[in-house]
Amino acid sequence: MVSQLTEAELERALEPVRKHFYGANVNVNTVLSAHLRAAGLQPSGQTWQVAKFAVDSGETFTDAVLLVGGKPVEAEPPASGETPHTQTDVSAGNTIKQRSAVHAAPATAVAYDQTDAAHARLQPTVHTPAPELQSTTRLTWFPKRFGVGDIDGEGAQRLLGTPDLAPVSVLVRETAQNSWDARLRGQELEFTMNLRLLTPDEIQILRERVFTSDAGPIPVAATLDRGETWALEVSDRGAKGLGGPVRNDLAIPEGQRTDFIDLVLNIGSPRDVHLGAGTYGFGKTIAYTTSGVGTVLLWSRTEHEGAPQHRLIASAFGPSFEKDGLRYTGRHWWGEVPAGRDRVEPLVGKEAAALGENLFARHFHGEETGTSLLILDPVLGGDDRESDANSLVEAALWHLWPKLVDPSRGRDRMRISVQLNGRPLRIPEPAAHPVLSAFVDALSAVRRAQGEGGPEPVNPTEVIAIEMLKPIRTLGHLAVTRFPKVEWEATAKEIVPLNEPVSHVALMRHDAELLVRYWERPTLNSPSLQWCAVFKPALDADDAFALSEPPSHDDWVTSSVKDKGLRQVVNVALRRIREHVNEMLAPDPPTIEGTGQGAPSVAELADSLASLMGPVSGSAPDGRRTSSRHLARRAEPRVVVGEQILGSAADGHRLIALECTLQCDGEAHRVTADVRVGVEGGVAEASEEVRALGWTDHRPDLEGPQLDLELAAPLLEPGQAAWFVAEVTDDLLADIDIRISKEKP
Repeated sequence: MVSQLTEAELERALEPVRKHFYGANVNVNTVLSAHLRAAGLQPSGQTWQVAKFAVDSGETFTDAVLLVGGKPVEAEPPASGETPHTQTDVSAGNTIKQRSAVHAAPATAVAYDQTDAAHARLQPTVHTPAPELQSTTRLTWFPKRFGVGDIDGEGAQRLLGTPDLAPVSVLVRETAQNSWDARLRGQELEFTMNLRLLTPDEIQILRERVFTSDAGPIPVAATLDRGETWALEVSDRGAKGLGGPVRNDLAIPEGQRTDFIDLVLNIGSPRDVHLGAGTYGFGKTIAYTTSGVGTVLLWSRTEHEGAPQHRLIASAFGPSFEKDGLRYTGRHWWGEVPAGRDRVEPLVGKEAAALGENLFARHFHGEETGTSLLILDPVLGGDDRESDANSLVEAALWHLWPKLVDPSRGRDRMRISVQLNGRPLRIPEPAAHPVLSAFVDALSAVRRAQGEGGPEPVNPTEVIAIEMLKPIRTLGHLAVTRFPKVEWEATAKEIVPLNEPVSHVALMRHDAELLVRYWERPTLNSPSLQWCAVFKPALDADDAFALSEPPSHDDWVTSSVKDKGLRQVVNVALRRIREHVNEMLAPDPPTIEGTGQGAPSVAELADSLASLMGPVSGSAPDGRRTSSRHLARRAEPRVVVGEQILGSAADGHRLIALECTLQCDGEAHRVTADVRVGVEGGVAEASEEVRALGWTDHRPDLEGPQLDLELAAPLLEPGQAAWFVAEVTDDLLADIDIRISKEKP
C-alpha cells in the first residue's frame, strides 16, 4: 500500500512531479499533493478528500489522480538520437515499474505557453537562419559630451533611487510593466527573459560590428574578449515596439508616440499611457544597473509611416570621463552618426534586421512587432547562472502573478517565459501555490466587485469597499482572505517579499494590476491561520495612486503628490485599509457582564476553519464581516473564546485548550464542541489523529501530570466560562467548532 512506502520509495514516487512539490517533509500527503498539482488540480476540497481516500484505500498515486479526473504525469519520450535509460517509479505503490526517462535539455529553443494554466505545455520556437551581414554594417560609438544642464551617467543611474526590492525584482517588474503598457490591444502579449551564453559567432559580431573598442572607462570590448560572455535577452511580442521619431531635438507633433526617444535617449519622461504603470524615464536604468558593464543592445520592430521598420541601437551608462581635452557625461550610444552631426540615430531597415537576427535568439516572425533587450554580462545576485535563472522565476512569480492568472472579462492575456539557454523553466501556477493561491482568491474577489467577473474564491474571502466620506466616493476595493498556515519553500528566498506567517496587503494599480508592494500588517492571532489581502483602486481614482509612486514604482508616497485632492485620495484609502485590517485582526469584542473584558468569537474562527477544510455542519457567523458594535446589539446567545493554550503530549501530539464564555441575556445554555482534523485541503472526522478530550471549569495545566476533564457538554450561565481541551498530531490542523447546543438544558 502507498501508506506503507519507505522514505526512499516516496522519494522515487516524488521524482516525476518534484517541481510541483512545496512541502518541507516528504510523506504520503505531500507526495499526493504534488501529483495532483502536476495534473493541474488543486489539493483541496472534494478533490483532495476523494484522492486521499483512494490512496488510504490502497490505490496508487496515479490511480488517485485518474479517479478525480486528472491526467497523471508521464515521462517524456527520448529526444531524437538518444538512448533512453530507466528510472524506478513507485507511483503504483509497492509494485515497482520501470519507465523510460531522459533528462537531456531539448535540442531547440522552446517557449513556455501559459495560455492553458491547468495544462501548461511547451511549444517550439522556430528560428530561421540569420541573413548574411553586409560588409559595411558597423555601428559607431557616440559618447555624450557635457553641455549645459547635463547629468553624468552615474547620476542618471542613481535616479532610480534605492528600492527595498532586490535588483532582479526591480528588473523583472520594470521591463514587464513597460511591455504591458506597450501591448497591442486585443492581442496576447508575449514576455520572455532568456538568460543565455553568447555563442562564439555572436561574440565575434558584437566585437567587430558593434563594440569595436572600450567605451572610455566602460570595458565592454574587454568583456567580450574574455571568451565566455553571458547575456540576458528580454523580449516582448504583441507590443507596439519603439515607435515615433528617432531624434529628440525636434518638435514633436501633438499625439505622436515617443517610445524610442523616451526609452533610448531621454531621462525622466512622463508616463504617456493612461492607466499605465511604468515610465521609460527612470525605471529603465535598472537594465543598465544589472549589466556588469552598464551596456544594453536594443532591437525593435515597429510601425513607421504605415510600414514595419526595424531599429537597432546600443546604449550604456557609466562614470564621466575625459578624452582629448573634453569632458564626457558617461552616457554612450552605438548607432548611426550622421556626418558632421552631434547626434546618434539607430540603424534601421534591412541592415538592422540582419544584425538583430545574428545577435538575438528571439526573432520577429510574420507581422510581429515588439522590442528585445540584450543586457550584457548580467549581475543578478546568484552564485551561478542556474541560481540567477531561478531568481528570475521567483521574481516573475511573486511580482507578476496577477498576469499569470486567467484574465477576467475584458482583460488582455500576458504569456510569461523564463529561459536558461533557451530552455524554459517552469513558473509555478499562482492558483496552485500554497500562499499565492490565497492572493489569487483576493484578486478574483476584487475583480468581481469591480464588475469584471471571474471565478468565485476558494478560500473564505470578504470584500470591503474603501470609501471616502467627504465627498462620498468609492476609492477602491479591499478583499481579505484567510487560509491555513502551510509549509512552503522558495528557491530564491532573498527576492521573496513575504515573511511567515503571511499578513500582507498586496497593493496594486487598477488596469495595469502592477503589484506596487506587499504591505505588511500584524499577524492573525491564530496557531493555524494566516491572512492576506488585495487592494485595487477604482478606475476613476487610479491616477492619484500613479502620481504617488516613486521612480521604482514600489510604494505609494503621498508627500510627492502636489495636488491636495489627489493626495487626499491616497491618504484616505491607506487609512481606511489600515482601519479595516486592524478591525479584522483585533475587533473590539462585546463586554462580558461582570468582567469588563471581551474576547473574539470562536464561532467565527471555527467558521473560517470549516470553510477552509471542507463542508462541516455547525453554527456559523454571518458571511458578511460585522462590526463588534453590531454584535453587541444582538440578543441571541453565542460563545466567545478568550485565552488559547498550546501544550505538548506524548507520541508527537499537541494539546489545544480554548476558554469558552457564554454571551447572552437570561437563561443558561449548554455548549458543545466538535473536533475534526484538517489535512491539506480537506477535513476528516475525529480519529486517532485528533480527538476531543473534554471540558473543565478551570484553566487547565497542559504540561501537568494529568488532566481532570469531563466529557459531558457543560451547562453555562450567562458570562460563565469553561475550558475545552483537544489533542491533535503535530503535523495536522485541528478544525474546532464550538456552538450553542440546540437541545434544551
